[in-house]
Amino acid sequence: MKNIGIRLKDIRLDYKLTQVDFSKRLGVTHAHISKIEKGKTVPSESLVRLICKEYGINILWLKNGQIPIHIKPTQQFNQLPKNENAIIRAQSEQVNMPFEFISNNINKELYLQCKTQKWLADRCGVTKGQINHIVHGRSLPSFKLLAKISLALGVEASSLIVPTDIQQNVGDGS
Repeated sequence: MKNIGIRLKDIRLDYKLTQVDFSKRLGVTHAHISKIEKGKTVPSESLVRLICKEYGINILWLKNGQIPIHIKPTQQFNQLPKNENAIIRAQSEQVNMPFEFISNNINKELYLQCKTQKWLADRCGVTKGQINHIVHGRSLPSFKLLAKISLALGVEASSLIVPTDIQQNVGDGS
């Protein structure tokens, strides 16, 4: 991770962020970011993963300079397990799910992670209005958007479409 500090600074400058703003978004001190950029310390693996997730950066580029730099949303979607989309379809067909199940589960995750609809929209490459319609139960997301939402929130897509009481019963072995 010899040049990781330089690549980290490149990311920060590309987003036109100060060390303070960059560090706040990652939940670390600006002094820590400064030390990384100067090569005095290296980031933890969890911080590297967070940076990559937060800014859509290829982890191999950040660690050792392998291109491409950015991971496109379609590449992130394609990194889901191949059967994930099939699981989403099967579970949504098994459960005659009203809109409120999906909207409630997405709202719950946004609340638990202290994230906003705008944050989610930015991560998924859609408008805040589209997310607003989904979280208020006015429309259902496509399977592709549902997969992007689950990836952004760091949860399994199936957990967003199955009612909480069914999830608990399945988890209990009931």
